[in-house]
Amino acid sequence: NTERTSTLKIDPIEHDPLARALCIQRHGSSCSVCNIDMSVRYGALGSGFIEIHHQRSTTAAELGREPDPLRDLYPVCPNCHAMLHRGREIPLTVNELKTAMRKISARRNDMLMDL
Repeated sequence: NTERTSTLKIDPIEHDPLARALCIQRHGSSCSVCNIDMSVRYGALGSGFIEIHHQRSTTAAELGREPDPLRDLYPVCPNCHAMLHRGREIPLTVNELKTAMRKISARRNDMLMDL
């Protein structure tokens, strides 16, 4: 029985109140991946509840530049945020996870059509 541990690296810009506000102002408060609006799902309890994902550029020209809250931050629900980072040194992009989810959904729909 081997115990697994993992280390979560906290990105300061994801917790910066001004950066968060700018991100939500630009993208809204629904998840950029699955489109869930926590206030629709959970009512007042979920109002304004969304995590912020820092999507880092991997191009050589942009490595080392300061993060831009309007370009680099995306609102994501806790589940999608976890999946963006799960088992990866470099997280998936929002579009990569959306594409993966669309493929899974298409396969599921194909299987239902075969029933």
